[in-house]
Amino acid sequence: MKHRFFLLTFIILSTFRITSAQTPDATAIATKIKDKFKLVKDFSANVTIKVDVEFLKAPDSKAKLYFKQPNKTKLESTGFAMLPKQGIGLPIATLLEGDYTALYVGTETLNSLPVTIIKIIPASDTGDVILSSLWVDGNSLVRKIKSSTRKGGTVIIELAYGQNANFSLPATVKITFDLPNFALPKTLTGDISSDTPKTKTPPSKTLKGSATLTYSNYQINKGLQDSFFDEKKK
Repeated sequence: MKHRFFLLTFIILSTFRITSAQTPDATAIATKIKDKFKLVKDFSANVTIKVDVEFLKAPDSKAKLYFKQPNKTKLESTGFAMLPKQGIGLPIATLLEGDYTALYVGTETLNSLPVTIIKIIPASDTGDVILSSLWVDGNSLVRKIKSSTRKGGTVIIELAYGQNANFSLPATVKITFDLPNFALPKTLTGDISSDTPKTKTPPSKTLKGSATLTYSNYQINKGLQDSFFDEKKK
C-alpha cells in the first residue's frame, strides 16, 4: 500500500513537471515580439482608411502615417480620419513599452493558422488599457489583439501581413471598437464632406464600429527626426 502511494505521488509530480516544462513561457513570447518590431526604428506609409460607425457616415479617406520608436506617431490626412489610438502606428509597441506581466493562456487556430494566446497586464494603473490578449503565430507575428480599456470599452485589432512581415509591419489592420460613454468631438458632428449627410448624434453614447486600414509604400528606417513629430500642420 505504501509503495502504491509513493508510486502515485511520483506519477502526479512527474506529470506536473512535464506539463510545466511544456507550457510556453509567455514572457519569452512577448520578448520575441518586441525584439522583432525593434528592427523598425521608424517608418512612413500611405494608408487608406475605411470607417464604418453606426451613427456616423464618413467617406473613405487617404492618409500618410509616420511612426518612430518607441511611440511617436503622426497622421496626415486631407479628409476625415477617426481611429482609436490603440490602432495607430505599431499597436503592439505601445502595449509592450513599459513594465507588464505576461501570462500564457493556450493555443488555438485563427484563420487557419496555429497561434498561441497570451495576456498582457500593464504594471502601471494610469494607462487607458488594463488588459490585452494577443494571438501570436510561430513567427512571432501578432495576428490579433483584444484590449479592455479603463472605461469599460473593448478594442479588437486584426492584423494581416505581406512583404514587410519581417519587420512586423502589417498590410491591413481591422480595428473593431465598442467604447461606452464616447463623447463625439464637435469638429466631427457637422459636415464631414459636401457629399456626406449630417448625422445628429447625442453628446455621449456608446461608439460601435470598425475601421480598416490598408497600408502601402512603406519607407522603413529612413531616419525620421523627433522634431518632425512636433511640427504642427500649417
